[in-house]
Amino acid sequence: MDILKNIMIAIISGGFGIVLTHVFYKSKLRKEQEVRFQNTIGDNMAESLLAVRDIGLKASVVEIYDIDYILEEQKGEFDFSSNAQYPSIMTNREIFLGFHSELMSARRIYGKNLPRDVAAYIWYAEKYFGHLIGYLGSLDKIDLPTFGTIFLKDIQEWQISFDRMLVKRINSNPTKLELHSGIRWRIEKKKVLNKLWGKTILKKVINNEQDEYMDLVWEVINDITEDS
Repeated sequence: MDILKNIMIAIISGGFGIVLTHVFYKSKLRKEQEVRFQNTIGDNMAESLLAVRDIGLKASVVEIYDIDYILEEQKGEFDFSSNAQYPSIMTNREIFLGFHSELMSARRIYGKNLPRDVAAYIWYAEKYFGHLIGYLGSLDKIDLPTFGTIFLKDIQEWQISFDRMLVKRINSNPTKLELHSGIRWRIEKKKVLNKLWGKTILKKVINNEQDEYMDLVWEVINDITEDS
């Protein structure tokens, strides 16, 4: 009887040990899978954040307006800080439209891996440059760098805010994907609009707004369009 009892205890103990081993193995496997998923997601997010940062940084490059003429007239002695500047992305039509196309492609290609707030800044830039292209297209003839001097401030404010957010996100090593739909997505887009669009020169130009600064802007625009 004791022998039978010992056999039963051994069988039960062995079975219990097998169950425990199986449970621990499944738990370990699940954790390893989670780590692999997080690493993959983190790598994809890092790649996407760096890619869109490279695109955004193109808007940070400025050119001195009509530099060849200035150097010729002033024999190379020129105070660059006092001269009109324009964003290099507005050097000519091909470069400008190419930059806008890059923005649209960036959200399509990298958007699924981007945090909502970062994607919202790209969405805003798409809309802003789309409106700017539409406005410039309504004019008979334009000199793109000249208009670049007018809208440089708008573009710089977006680019600087965008880059600060990107650096913060990159340094935080994000590993969680976020949906770009629903109320949270609408909130992020509204935050960017409220922060940037309301004070842009482009908005004031489109809406024919008037103030002391805009009087100067309208004077320049009128001179440009009359000369053309």
